[in-house]
Amino acid sequence: MLEDIFEVQDELTKTIAFNLRRDVKKQYLENLPSQLDEDLRVPELLDKAAGLFQQLAWDGSEAVRTLELAVEKAPDNAMAHAMLTVALWYRDQDTPLAPSEDLKLRMEAESREARRLDPSMPFALVTEALCTLQRGDPDLILELLHTAKSNSLWESARRNNLPLDSSLTMIEIQESKEKTALASLDPSLPIFESSNLCGMLMSHPIASYALGDTQGALTSLRKIDGVWPTARSHLLLQVACEQEFDQARAKLLVTKLKEEFPDLCCTNCKKPPFLDEACLTRFVGALLAAGLPD
Repeated sequence: MLEDIFEVQDELTKTIAFNLRRDVKKQYLENLPSQLDEDLRVPELLDKAAGLFQQLAWDGSEAVRTLELAVEKAPDNAMAHAMLTVALWYRDQDTPLAPSEDLKLRMEAESREARRLDPSMPFALVTEALCTLQRGDPDLILELLHTAKSNSLWESARRNNLPLDSSLTMIEIQESKEKTALASLDPSLPIFESSNLCGMLMSHPIASYALGDTQGALTSLRKIDGVWPTARSHLLLQVACEQEFDQARAKLLVTKLKEEFPDLCCTNCKKPPFLDEACLTRFVGALLAAGLPD
């Protein structure tokens, strides 16, 4: 019972903090000294882009333009390059076409520059993993995500016994989307009719895990139980989370995966089902970088 009380307290604290920070970001966006990007300093341009990211129906093209100017004004700003990579990715998600080769190359260039300027920045590592997904190298994806996780604020806080900071922008964005999706999801609909909402649901645990908050990812995944209990990506990520807390439960979930998806092939050996833990690890790495449900 005491553990439940602390969990409720933690969730309330995070919810209040999230709402306050979201409102602050919106105020930054509303109270910029000018509506013209050309008049803004680089920190203000990044604030504007962060505010645009917070909006559920945000204009990807506007965010790209804002961040392009930030990079032009401060080419040595790693965060500007990393944010531009993500903005390009999200803008492209609004089109039915596959990413062009030019866009892939540009995203990779921005991501590499962010890594060059700040090799240990978790956000830069995650954006590089996002770009690597397009080239189909699951081992490198997993390596990048593990490094990002070990460098994250969550892990630093744990190592130094500091309060965990739940204000990471990527997690806040996805948590906002998750709440909207949970409120909008109709369990009576066939899953394919709710695929967009389910994608929004999965984005939050994926972002949490990639940025180091495994417990937060697991809590989010458990919210999805009942509305989307057998999705492959849901089960894969849950296995990855449970491996850190409950090995026995992780093994049971692997068994469930094999039963639910007997024809699921490994990206490495191309044979069904999972042959060993390394195969599962590759699947999880590719899933996290994709950020999309199957």
